[in-house]
Amino acid sequence: MILLCRFVPGGRMAACFRAGRVRYPVRLFVAYEGAAALLWATYGGLVGHIGGTAVTQSAWRLVAVAAVAAGIFAAAGWILALSGATPAAAEDPPAAEPSPSATATEAS
Repeated sequence: MILLCRFVPGGRMAACFRAGRVRYPVRLFVAYEGAAALLWATYGGLVGHIGGTAVTQSAWRLVAVAAVAAGIFAAAGWILALSGATPAAAEDPPAAEPSPSATATEAS
């Protein structure tokens, strides 16, 4: 999850906060965060290089590259959403019975 959250706006902050909150092991966090940073930088560099090449050659090629990238990210998002475990339905706690002092004040 730490790897993927780097690519979502605001996701890095939320993932880091959650990792600290659940006391995620520091060594694993640093390893995953380092790998995520490398992937993010590579992705950014490739987008800039491919986008720059596409713009100088043809504007339609840029549209095609953007459409393919959007399709890949959309498909990855759907796959992650469908393959993720669904949270268990939260059970409502039983209603607390009123205390004897509360019923006495209501009666008067």
